[in-house]
Amino acid sequence: MAALLRAAKATTEFVFVDGPYEVPYEPTSDEHIQRMSEMSEAESEELKQSVAQFAWWNFERKPDSDSYSYIGIEHALDYLDNIVRTQGPFDGVFGFSQGGICAAYMLARQAQGDTRFNFSFGVFSAAALMTDSKYKIEVDTPLSMPSLHIMGEQDELISIEKSRLLAAQFTNPTLLPHPGGHYIPTQKEPRTVWKTFFEEQVKVNAT
Repeated sequence: MAALLRAAKATTEFVFVDGPYEVPYEPTSDEHIQRMSEMSEAESEELKQSVAQFAWWNFERKPDSDSYSYIGIEHALDYLDNIVRTQGPFDGVFGFSQGGICAAYMLARQAQGDTRFNFSFGVFSAAALMTDSKYKIEVDTPLSMPSLHIMGEQDELISIEKSRLLAAQFTNPTLLPHPGGHYIPTQKEPRTVWKTFFEEQVKVNAT
């Protein structure tokens, strides 16, 4: 991620926000999983205690079903509204994995008239649409704002097909597939696409 931030630092300021719910540490990449497998049980437990992870909402399995209900989404939106009011305004929104799902939901709510948010573009990595029917929003027409979608061909958590379905919610999405899994790629090509996308948004928002 640091390499991507450096690529756009001349034009873009990023403000990173943790979700409102702290959750037990779980490795989120093959590298982290491999690292933990090489640790002793005591070392692994120490790492879990020392590293904080956060979520945007929690899950509850629906009775007699393999699907889940989302718990705490409205609280997350109120939390983000406070961030926008106290630290913004912000031109765009960026999210990875569950954060990307949340970012897409914010833009869908914005399109439906939620005045708490006024973003002009979105960037999503390993993200998809909401699956809880209570919060799933079907937009009448694709969202007419620039969007960048980073997706891994080997992502086992959020498949590339699900990421493409999210991209289809936008009129002219920029797609950045990569051969890896559930992570944000930082090689030369992703850096170039990332840098170019943000440069274009700076030009648009400066007019």
